[in-house]
Parts: sequence; C-alpha cells; structure tokens
Amino acid sequence: MFQNSQLFISFKHIQAKTPKQLENQMLQIQVNAGKGIDFTPPTFNGGNWHTWYLHDHSEDIRPQDRLLLGNK
Repeated sequence: MFQNSQLFISFKHIQAKTPKQLENQMLQIQVNAGKGIDFTPPTFNGGNWHTWYLHDHSEDIRPQDRLLLGNK
C-alpha cells in the first residue's frame, strides 16, 4: 500500500537562553540534516529565544521502540 511520505512532517520547536545558543542549535540541526533548513524568525518569550522548523518525525524513535530498547 502506498503511504504519503509527507505524513509525519510537522513543525518542531527549539529554544535557548541566548540568541547565540539558539543559533548554534540551528546550525547543528542543519549540519545533522545535511541540507539547509528554513526556521521561523526567532522570538523572545518567557526568558528564552524560540524558533520552529519543519521536521520529519518518521525518523524519530517511536515510543514503542523506546520501551523495547529500554527492556534490553
């Protein structure tokens, strides 16, 4: 059966105490992805800097898999 490859794409949030820390996180995400990632403009709220980006959650470990790995 064909499954839409965009099914698990949604926004993911990151935050940091300083703009420099947020910039470092953003750069690390791009390096890990091996491609350019578009981020929302950073905002300051609640004492932290925040930004969002599109993330493929299908690459994350599922909760069921975490439970199985924890029992080994």
